[in-house]
Amino acid sequence: MAALRPADYPSSDGKPMGETDKLRELMAYLIAALKTHFADKQYVYVSGNNFVFEVPSRKTQREDVESKLLRYEQTLQTPECFLFDPTGDYLRPRLQGYRLVDGRYVRLELVNGLLHSEQLGLDLVQNGETLRLLDPAKNRFLPDFLEQAQLAQEEHEARLEAEAEIMRLRAEIEELRK
Repeated sequence: MAALRPADYPSSDGKPMGETDKLRELMAYLIAALKTHFADKQYVYVSGNNFVFEVPSRKTQREDVESKLLRYEQTLQTPECFLFDPTGDYLRPRLQGYRLVDGRYVRLELVNGLLHSEQLGLDLVQNGETLRLLDPAKNRFLPDFLEQAQLAQEEHEARLEAEAEIMRLRAEIEELRK
């Protein structure tokens, strides 16, 4: 019987896959929450691996914090860049933000535990080992997948209750007409 070899999942750059569950879940939340938040804005494009939230890991820390930050600042002139370290192993503080001012990044100060993104019109808040987006106009977090599902379920139930009440009232009106 032959020994089992470890699975190899190659990627396009020939390096092994590096995304952790936390990173993948954070990226999925950010993409879904931003797509939902900006759904009615035709001029906003949201995607992954090309908008500027970096989550450093042991293998990507130097590239994320040094190389990419310089590229965003000097080459791409990206108006804002945010770094978040879920475990607190690589960044102090764990949530950092930079805004382009006169062609150079200026580090944003945490105010009451959050950073404000002028580009998004949202606040970034560290919540344990995850990052949440807060809509300051509504003073509520953009919902994650479970919260979106719960909201959809509540809306569905409310719609069913309203339809049942309409049918009850129609029957009552019909009875009164007789």
